Amino acid sequence: MDEGVLETTVRDVFSRGVKSIKMYFMVGLPTESDEDLQGIITLAQKVKDIGKRFGKGAKDITVSISAFVPKAHTPFQWYGQITPDELMRRLNYLRDGLKKVRINLKWHKPNMSYLESVFSRGDRRLGRAIEAAWKSGCRFDSWTEKVAFDKWMDAFKACGIEPDWYSSRHIPLDEVLPWDHLHTGIEKEFLLKEYKRAESGRTIPDCRYGLCPNCGLCDMEAVRGEKSEGIRPIARKHDEKPVEVAGSSEQVAGKAARSADPYGRLPRPEIRVKVRIRYTKTGDLRMLSQLEIMTTFERAFRRASLPILFSEGFHPHPKISFGPALPVGVESVCEYMDVELALPTAASEIKENANKHLPDGLKVINVKEIPVNTPSLNAFITHFAYEIRLDKNKLRLPVCHPEFISGSQMKEIPKQVRDDMDNEREDVFPSEISLSDLTELPAERVTEKDGRKITKIINTRPFIDEIRWLTKDTIFLRLKSIDRECCRPSDVLKALFNISHLHPGVRIKRVGLYGRTGGVTISPDGLLHETENLCLQK
Repeated sequence: MDEGVLETTVRDVFSRGVKSIKMYFMVGLPTESDEDLQGIITLAQKVKDIGKRFGKGAKDITVSISAFVPKAHTPFQWYGQITPDELMRRLNYLRDGLKKVRINLKWHKPNMSYLESVFSRGDRRLGRAIEAAWKSGCRFDSWTEKVAFDKWMDAFKACGIEPDWYSSRHIPLDEVLPWDHLHTGIEKEFLLKEYKRAESGRTIPDCRYGLCPNCGLCDMEAVRGEKSEGIRPIARKHDEKPVEVAGSSEQVAGKAARSADPYGRLPRPEIRVKVRIRYTKTGDLRMLSQLEIMTTFERAFRRASLPILFSEGFHPHPKISFGPALPVGVESVCEYMDVELALPTAASEIKENANKHLPDGLKVINVKEIPVNTPSLNAFITHFAYEIRLDKNKLRLPVCHPEFISGSQMKEIPKQVRDDMDNEREDVFPSEISLSDLTELPAERVTEKDGRKITKIINTRPFIDEIRWLTKDTIFLRLKSIDRECCRPSDVLKALFNISHLHPGVRIKRVGLYGRTGGVTISPDGLLHETENLCLQK
């Protein structure tokens, strides 16, 4: 980015009352020197100085640093990453320099960047190391608080693998690469040219506005307008007119549907269809995060050739809106999403084609067309129902213990909970768990921010709408949101029994999402609360 453009943009946002700006930089790039690092400090100082001219009070400037990781199918795939020690030296250089001008600095942990570089240029031999690390207990290693770097290094050593060979080595230009047999559309010859241009400091113009660099990705017939389909640049010059689409309304709708792909340049259709999809998330896929679920569905819809509409602009996104996020480790039989389509498509066709491309554990179970102006899922849903199964054989500590720990205080489990868990008679179920005498039911939630663990105490009691035993080892829990906020089922589990929801003896399943309309409690796809409960019990 041109420095003048950055300064103009910063002046504009500060003049509109913005109080904080976050600047992202990458360090460790090929040919980088300490002079470039000093440039980051100088540029951040300029931004802060500009902020001082607008209004009273200090402006919050944050510099966020990530490390260069060489990636396959990019011009820098031949370059090695700098060592973690050298990366730490450069981070310390920036930290000391920015501290002098009172600018915040955040960075990605060097050890995590090192592991990323090992696997980004890895081959099939690393599969043994991944399995060994998994067997040694490595889980969720993309989470900063979970990564076990020493276990990974032990796994490499046990498999006779030298990780530096993958991470730090500069690969000869004539060496056969492990991914050469995979074709992304970009020609390797183009990557070599870009590699040499970068070494000499030369750049090429943005092909959306300038000349075509012949990278090999675009379909040149589509670029020249000789056909309506094909990959081509998505941006238009300001003086460029939209492409006119001729033909009958059916032909226009068909062409518009094909152009729903973000790379098309045909105008958006007047037809908009909105469908609400209900799906399940079960089995091993309960360990996927909400972001991973979103990516999985986007890929499945793309493979199924569904005519998804995309947002406008330079970074188009599919118009898919998901309901309340499901915590990692929790199953569900009632997740929802709203999808906008470019033309009417049969619900059965959407369901059948999507399920063909979804992995085991994700399944579309219902598709229903809804009005385009229907309120969003997150605005409608106010109640969340769960089933919590406790396997006493796997829970080593007795869940019927008369006390549980919350912070530094020792509190007594409600007597009804103790009595029900100690009682093995089948005829006592279902039974209400009486919490009417409790005004507070605190739980600890530990999160990590900027490398620091933060403990938050949450009073779960106001959010509990109903809680009762379904069987001797299964609890039914319904939570309600208050002012768009709600606790998690794991918080209630922690408050009552001091058990983590990720314990092997615990299984949580979301069985209902509800909102109220016309005084009636219904699910987002229109099923009455009572009817849905009956179906689930059967």
